[in-house]
Amino acid sequence: MTDAVPVGLSLSGEQLREHQRLSAQHVTFSVTESCPLRCSHCIVATVPVSDRSRTMPMDRAESYAAQMGSLARRGVRFVTFTGGEPLLARRQLQLLSHAAYDAGIECTVVTACHWATSTATAEKVVASLPAIECWQVSTDEFHSEYVSEDHVVRAAKAAAKLGRNVMVRLSMSLPESAGVVSLYNRLRDALPDIRIFAQPIIAMGRGASVPSFSEMAEVPAWPCVPQGMVVRFDGTVAPCCAGLVDTRDGHPFQYSNADSAGLEGVHQEWCTDPLLQLIRASGFSALMPWLREIAPDHALLARDVFGETFMLEQLAAAASVVRTDERFEASGP
Repeated sequence: MTDAVPVGLSLSGEQLREHQRLSAQHVTFSVTESCPLRCSHCIVATVPVSDRSRTMPMDRAESYAAQMGSLARRGVRFVTFTGGEPLLARRQLQLLSHAAYDAGIECTVVTACHWATSTATAEKVVASLPAIECWQVSTDEFHSEYVSEDHVVRAAKAAAKLGRNVMVRLSMSLPESAGVVSLYNRLRDALPDIRIFAQPIIAMGRGASVPSFSEMAEVPAWPCVPQGMVVRFDGTVAPCCAGLVDTRDGHPFQYSNADSAGLEGVHQEWCTDPLLQLIRASGFSALMPWLREIAPDHALLARDVFGETFMLEQLAAAASVVRTDERFEASGP
């Protein structure tokens, strides 16, 4: 029993370097933006289950499946499937995960477990996806309005029984509420051998309306640690699976569509983007001196850096200005 939920990770310098290295070996596929839930903290503008317009078509999934070997030859070792609720695109998930597995790539799925209506059903669903080694099951106070924690416990136990690696993901506002602490303790009791990872909500998408003290209090001087590029259901590419995964415009991290450039091509663009690599190495604060030189009247510079909150959209807008400086592009690889 605990009185406080441990949040996030604490990384040494060596662990940070390893995490940075691994991000180039990881690709996420957002196979659908359909979801049976409407959680108030979600960063993705999901659509109802009946709306299939934002689900990856099978022909696109077949094309990407055929390119998994190319990704593996580029050094990609990990693929994650997310959404929306990725298990609503079961055929695409089976196809892509089998292709990745055959290429030697480890597969993870992130799910809210609405499908785990019974122990037998949970085991049947997990067994239907044998190429997916890692199962990250999500629950929190926001999910609980739509899916009970019993679903999550059943899903986690089913995956563990079938020999999969399992982790429970718990999103939370900060400071944590008594309800979150109680939920964490119940999960800890029900799943004593399964890791529970708690993370603060990101104030973007619907999550922007959820009160939390997890916003950044100043321009971050620590390195940005993206989890690798995200290929969306329509072939567009996001720079990471966090704040910009559902933000297509208004930021400088724009890459080719995977349909035209191929997975290998967009992965090359992501790995060699000089602006992204600078932020990965030094954080957004490294852009501020450059911004002061080329745009001294920029609104971001007029603010009290140490007294106000800076959101990712504002930092990305500043990065867009730096991107326009021809000297910056000339400095890239």
